[in-house]
Amino acid sequence: MSRVVMWSTDPVGERMAGPGIRYHRLSMELAKRFDVTLVAPGDGVAGAPYTFRAPASAGSAGDLDVDVVVAQNLPLGLARKFRRRGVRVIYDLYAPALVEAAAKLAGESESNRQRGVRYEEVVATTRVALLLGDAFICASERQRDHWLGALAGLGRVTPAVYAADPALRSLVAVVPFGLDVASRQPRAPVAKGALPGIRSSDRLLLWGGGVWNWFDPLTVIRAVGRLAERRDDVKLLFLGMAHPSTAVGAMSMADRAVALAAELGLEGSTVFFNRAWVPYAEREAWFAEADLGVSAHPDSFETRLAFRTRLLDHIAAATPLVVTRGDVIAELVEARGMGRVVDPGDVDGWVTALEELLDDDDAYAAARTAVTAAQDELSWSRVAAPLAELIERVAASPPRSDGSGNAVVARAALTLARASLGRRGFRATVAAAGRAISSGNRR
Repeated sequence: MSRVVMWSTDPVGERMAGPGIRYHRLSMELAKRFDVTLVAPGDGVAGAPYTFRAPASAGSAGDLDVDVVVAQNLPLGLARKFRRRGVRVIYDLYAPALVEAAAKLAGESESNRQRGVRYEEVVATTRVALLLGDAFICASERQRDHWLGALAGLGRVTPAVYAADPALRSLVAVVPFGLDVASRQPRAPVAKGALPGIRSSDRLLLWGGGVWNWFDPLTVIRAVGRLAERRDDVKLLFLGMAHPSTAVGAMSMADRAVALAAELGLEGSTVFFNRAWVPYAEREAWFAEADLGVSAHPDSFETRLAFRTRLLDHIAAATPLVVTRGDVIAELVEARGMGRVVDPGDVDGWVTALEELLDDDDAYAAARTAVTAAQDELSWSRVAAPLAELIERVAASPPRSDGSGNAVVARAALTLARASLGRRGFRATVAAAGRAISSGNRR
């Protein structure tokens, strides 16, 4: 039985965002076939069928006996160490880091130089992953095209690789985010009739994830503001305004959303913000009360590659969706009739779509039936299957021995050092370098 380490940089425990949930649930599925250890910040999930270890207790993985590692990102010293030991590494590229970083930084108020320095750090670590990874996973066929292009540009799609697998599925496999079908057990109210300003009879629109710079909550707020001029039963709730990981700071779009709701006189009467992050075990109750799940974004490259993971919680709860056109979930919603799809920035389109579903019982029932029909194909057991097959294939393959590991890591380390000097100064940079070196050399 292969020994697999799932390495998450996001917390796994009481409060989890998308990456933490992904690694917890994939680890649960993989534990049916492999000896799985999940390494992540946090306290873990009680009763999980895998071994949980915090990064510090894992000794930077120096004491882990492992065949295959699955990770979004690894410290440079650790990536080099795994390479030396012949450990196979599958990098998880389901959140396109380069594009997300560009979208995030474009919305911040830093100078072009400061944003450029921060972006260089993301480029450096992504390049390490693409050059050193034995294989890769992503969330959609669109993303797969993106990453295959990047890999080809770095010389990874060689004649030998192509001859062995012309479809390149053994190099990049599609492993989307999954869902657990909601239990629909009776629960005490958490929003309707429980939050001040939201009555039990109101129609609840739920924005189920965070408010990041690449989203467009402003259009949705304006649309419900338009509805509020003629009806008082439509409420919009943003479920999570503060990321559970301290490594992810507040984003300017969240502040802009709160400011717009206040400016329009909607906050606390029509638009509501949950400042904390809902615990993982409690999230189902919130999604169960929603009448519609909503998500909006601008027309952007990030949108084209995105896989909006929190929308899957709405699908799990059989909740119809109103979303902006452009990403793969929106394509699914439109193709299956799971709700309504609106053009980017179209406030009038949002008003029409919301009222069509809220006021037409037949249209709402048809959308709900379509959402329910999509649940099985998006279950965690199904989406994890290609990863399990990829792990078995990679574990049985000979280790790569092109000798490029040290040079790749050294080049990235220099880039990160220059960026750190610009951002944090000499002393903090030296301390960070010492920690990185020790994590790579520890036995």
